[in-house]
Amino acid sequence: MATPLRKIIPFVIAALVSGILSYATEGMPRLSHELQAQLTSYFINPQLLLPGVWYGLVLAGLAWILGARGILGAIAALVMTWVGWQLAVQAGIVAFDRFAAVTPDETTRLTVAGAAGGLVGAFISFVGVRLGVPMKGTFLALIATLIVGAVFGLLLPWSSTRQSAGLLLYAAWQPAVTATMAWFAVVRRKLV
Repeated sequence: MATPLRKIIPFVIAALVSGILSYATEGMPRLSHELQAQLTSYFINPQLLLPGVWYGLVLAGLAWILGARGILGAIAALVMTWVGWQLAVQAGIVAFDRFAAVTPDETTRLTVAGAAGGLVGAFISFVGVRLGVPMKGTFLALIATLIVGAVFGLLLPWSSTRQSAGLLLYAAWQPAVTATMAWFAVVRRKLV
């Protein structure tokens, strides 16, 4: 029988690959100015279409393999993760803008934005996974996932300072949040 860690490692590796792909495909596909404006009007960031797909595929795999709802659970995880990705970006933008009333310091505002975006992304991704994956101790799993999402979202200031630094956020946040959810999915029978 495989240990919980052995069951989790493939998902963490897949999330790391997803993080790398997310960084590599930012801004793809190239869209017309009109289509970009239309997507933006619906609060969809046209520069971040594919990163949510890559991460959604990882969580769809997690829901498929560890879940009880089959393809429907996997589809729900994929869709919710993509939506969560877009809403996380919007939450970060709103937090950055609103926090300007508190401080003009950009690093502080980026820190708050990263935590807010990380929290929102983790929450919606968790809901998508949870739709297909039974978890005993769901509230504890949710709180742990939210904390990990917010904490790893704090990498945003360092991810915004250099050309390739965005890779840090993607390649750390995605595996950390995935590991947290996978852990609770794998050990669900052992929790009280």
